[in-house]
Amino acid sequence: MIKECVGVLAIQGAFEKHRKILTSLGCNVILVKTIDDLSNINRLIIPGGESTSMRIMLKKHLLWDALKDFCNKKPVMGTCAGAILLASKIDYGNEEALEIMDFIITRNSYGRQIDSFTSDIAFTGTNSEAIISAHFIRAPKILDFGSQVNALASFEGSPVLVQQGNKLACTFHPELSDCSFIHSYFLSLS
Repeated sequence: MIKECVGVLAIQGAFEKHRKILTSLGCNVILVKTIDDLSNINRLIIPGGESTSMRIMLKKHLLWDALKDFCNKKPVMGTCAGAILLASKIDYGNEEALEIMDFIITRNSYGRQIDSFTSDIAFTGTNSEAIISAHFIRAPKILDFGSQVNALASFEGSPVLVQQGNKLACTFHPELSDCSFIHSYFLSLS
């Protein structure tokens, strides 16, 4: 049974892996490339990739403002570069964020591509606990967050998965794991 229509931003980044997981969970998935695509979905994942490239493409194709409007109204999850875009502030140069969630983030905190790693982290969200294999690839780090933001998982004392209402931001790549726990949790948010 199809649960709902979920969008995955498909202008740059690891969108195909998210589509595969969502499809396995019974979702109808739309790869979002236009403003019209946003009107056909109930929730959205902004995948990992390269946040500067994503911002440039979103603005070039006039999607930036429409995406910001959608994210303010509907459930959204950002992973890695997607988390960077959802932040209230990027502590790196003078980069613009969508300002959807109340946290400050910095880019490439754990090093370059060659420094990528996987670690088990504990999810301690509402009514659920799980150990998740988290893949960190040029991962950002959440430096600070507001009182409306809850840390659901941490690595070495820094939050790596945060929630604000029906919004999630992960600094790692849950789509690279064999586990669909994070995606299922996202689908449970209303």
